[in-house]
Amino acid sequence: MIEDLEKALAWLSNLGVATEKTRYASYLRTLKLIDKRWREGAQRAKDIPVDPQLMETSALEASQLVRIHEGLAVSPPDGLAAKLGLLVDGPLLETNERSANAGNAARDCAFELELASYFRRAGEVELGQGVDLTVRFRGIPLFIECKRPSSRKRITSNLDRASQQVRERLGQTALASYGIPAISVSKSHWNGWPLVRGESMESIRATMTDKIAEFDRQHVAPWFARQRDGRLIAVLIHFPYIAYAGDSPTILGTEIFVIGSRFILGTRAHQDLAELIAALGIA
Repeated sequence: MIEDLEKALAWLSNLGVATEKTRYASYLRTLKLIDKRWREGAQRAKDIPVDPQLMETSALEASQLVRIHEGLAVSPPDGLAAKLGLLVDGPLLETNERSANAGNAARDCAFELELASYFRRAGEVELGQGVDLTVRFRGIPLFIECKRPSSRKRITSNLDRASQQVRERLGQTALASYGIPAISVSKSHWNGWPLVRGESMESIRATMTDKIAEFDRQHVAPWFARQRDGRLIAVLIHFPYIAYAGDSPTILGTEIFVIGSRFILGTRAHQDLAELIAALGIA
């Protein structure tokens, strides 16, 4: 990961985004210290003189930046450099974010760009055209608005806000088009500690699947039941995690789940959504 992070930071530098005094420089130093202590024989995380939350944040957010680099470095979308300049800002830890002083803007931007890197698999991506992302999938515009609610009780209101912004954008085009509100559970479900534990990777994935099913029952299904616009075809769930499976090395990742509207079953929109999910290679 260290080499990949260094490549990502060099990419930012080439785009004119300074990183030497940002949180990512701290993450790189932290990862190098962890690597050094492991090579010296440290057997447990507690043997490394790094705050556990900083250790895990460094690994998780470094891996996110690496994914953004890998997905957007070739033929970058317009406006990417400005977005990256915002991304590197913000507090060291997610738990130190304060919305009153725009302290959450950097990680909001990172979420948007991570999704942009995924959706590049499906088609051309535009940033900030009335919504966070516009994706041209086989000639069909997909309007995606990203939200990172700070608590579970704010999930529904964030879905409402995202869908309102999407509907406004849908209303500005005469083309057949769809909307997808996107929610990250990094703050609302993890409180800064995206940890999943299990005896094996199979049990880890089962736990994540169960959590998404619970999220659907509690939030998405009731929300969709109130919707009347069939162009809102799905809700995307962004699920970052750090997993410990038995004695295996720490597992870092992000799962992307797409929960389709039950009201489009049997329609062309349902077929288009299935083809989009296949193009993205996600659940």
